[in-house]
Amino acid sequence: MDSNGVANGFLRAPTGKFTKINYPGASNTIPENINTSGEISGLFFDSNGALHGFVRSAAGKFTKYNAPGAPAEAPAREPDRLASMA
Repeated sequence: MDSNGVANGFLRAPTGKFTKINYPGASNTIPENINTSGEISGLFFDSNGALHGFVRSAAGKFTKYNAPGAPAEAPAREPDRLASMA
């Protein structure tokens, strides 16, 4: 958590370099999984406090995922499976 109270995610490269992983406009980003292709899935809270799921491509592009009709927005937890659905 940074000095503003925002949870930031990070990706550590084999070289030891860290890259910050934050969903654009999110108040908190929580990466949870990474696959062999470098896609990262996790959760983020938007500026209204609503929970969403995301997948970040290896190139850095974010895609938001929400479960239709879920009482709380359900996270994307399996990037390999999501990629096959796209």
